[in-house]
Amino acid sequence: NPTWTVTPSIAGNEILPKLRQDPNYLKKKGYDLYASWKADAPRMSATQIDWQSVNGKRFPYKIVQPAGPTNALGQVKFLFPNKFNVYLHDTANRNLFEQSNRALSHGCIRVHKPLEFAQLLYQLDGNPAAGQINQILATKQTKGVNFQHPIPVHLTYFTAWVKDGKLQTFDDIYGRDRLVGNILFGRV
Repeated sequence: NPTWTVTPSIAGNEILPKLRQDPNYLKKKGYDLYASWKADAPRMSATQIDWQSVNGKRFPYKIVQPAGPTNALGQVKFLFPNKFNVYLHDTANRNLFEQSNRALSHGCIRVHKPLEFAQLLYQLDGNPAAGQINQILATKQTKGVNFQHPIPVHLTYFTAWVKDGKLQTFDDIYGRDRLVGNILFGRV
């Protein structure tokens, strides 16, 4: 039952224009607004702010979506060490998995069957809570769980793959092919 803290770039680029149109946007969507990024920052009303004067490149406020059925991260998120603030997570929009183009996130990775994945991770770690996931979720409380043993996470990016002897190609949504090609062929 994770909360979602909106990144400053998403807040400045996507939410700020909506707040300029409607200062009640956050309230309607069920988000909480905090006066700053400090841990002890007070909650505040979005209607107290002149959104037209807020700089989207230096968005000073923290926006948090509480845990719940409409939370963008769904019921579970899986944190792992990385410098990009990327993590694996569930989604409230399960229909996204039916689309052929699923590159719809801001960099994080949606997990198709997150509860099964969580149970597998618990089992790999030897954690007795593996059979208690549904009970933990039923509390509606946000609960962090650390694993006793590190579980390596390897993210790979392929725009070509061979399946059954046939080459399959995929869109280069991150624009990495040109860079890799230049490195491989000495054009850097």
